[in-house]
Parts: sequence; structure tokens; C-alpha cells
Amino acid sequence: MRRLTFAFASATLALAALTGCGGDGGDDTAAYCDEVETAGKKLSDTTSPADLDKVMGNLKKVRDSAPESVKDDWGTLVDAYESAQKGDVAKLDQDALQKAGEAIDKQVKKDCDLDLDNIS
Repeated sequence: MRRLTFAFASATLALAALTGCGGDGGDDTAAYCDEVETAGKKLSDTTSPADLDKVMGNLKKVRDSAPESVKDDWGTLVDAYESAQKGDVAKLDQDALQKAGEAIDKQVKKDCDLDLDNIS
């Protein structure tokens, strides 16, 4: 279970890394991009299930501050993490998760100039 959770976290981070930080307002975009970067750093530092619990709070902040164009995609990502934490990996929709990650990746690169694969 532990290996699966961390493998899932790594795969999701790779997908989420390509997400964009976008928003209509400069301050909103900057705040969102900061949230994405913070969540990426915390996720890359995840070494235990307790760490993943902490990361969830950050991911929810990102989801809540995300631009409408990717808000649902962040919701898909958060839902997937929550399912993985509960051990409900059989219920994960890999196609939906991949599409969400790709959308997030494009948006974060475009609007935040971030590559989450390289955040540490």
C-alpha cells in the first residue's frame, strides 16, 4: 500500500508539474502560482503517509484558487489523492487523471512558467 501511494504521488506530481498557473488578475495569478509552487515542493518532499496528509491541504488550496479553466482538473487530482490515501485505487480513472494532469501542466507552464518536475 505504501509503495502504491508513493508511486501514485510521484506519477501525479509528474502530471501536475505541467499544469499552468493562470488567473484573470495579476494578484490572483501570482497567488495561485505561489500555491502551485508550494504544493509542488511539499509533494516532492513527501516521504511518509503523514507527509501526504500535509500535502493534501496544499493541494486543496491550489484547487480552490485555480482558474476556472483548470479548477475541475485540480479537483480530479485532489479526489485521486484522497482515493489513494483510503486505498481505493481500483476506483481511480487513469484516463481522467492523465487528462487532468496534462491540462494542469499546460496551464502552469503557460501562466506560471513552472515545471513542477524540477521544483525542489
